[in-house]
Amino acid sequence: MKKLSFKIIGIALVFFLISGITLAQESNSGSKNQDQVQEQVKEKDQKKVQTQTATKEQNQEQNQKEAMIQSMVNQQNREKFRASLTPEQVNMLENQSMNKEEKKKAFMESLSTEQSQMLKEQNEVRTQQKNAEGNGNKSSEADKTQLKSQTQEQVRDNASSECKEQQKQQVRKNHEGSQSGSGNSKGK
Repeated sequence: MKKLSFKIIGIALVFFLISGITLAQESNSGSKNQDQVQEQVKEKDQKKVQTQTATKEQNQEQNQKEAMIQSMVNQQNREKFRASLTPEQVNMLENQSMNKEEKKKAFMESLSTEQSQMLKEQNEVRTQQKNAEGNGNKSSEADKTQLKSQTQEQVRDNASSECKEQQKQQVRKNHEGSQSGSGNSKGK
């Protein structure tokens, strides 16, 4: 009987040892899987950051190229405009006896249609550049301005609708008064 109980206890101990080893291996492999998943997530995050950084650098390079090209175009346009100036116009700009406003007025009046067209085009290009450069800050300002104008329009609409409603009420009162007044004259 003792031998049987020793065998049973021995077998039970072997089962406990085997199950303990198996459980340890499973938990060990589970933590390895978790570590692998965490590493994969870290790698993905790093790749995202690298991609975003590369994209930003490419955008900056592209913006720099565009700015350089635009600068060259602006310079060419200025040179073309200067070349189109007559000696009288150049003298007018260099005249020290006139103040800035007088120079500007006289100069603008002396421009040919072609010259004035060039100036308009240059001003449009400058405006577009300024809008493109300050788009982030100015877009929020533009949004605020648009919201303000919409609010003002709503206030005007509400005021005009209230005014119209008051006018309608006044017309009704006048109409009712005239009907009751005319009704009294008929009854007499």
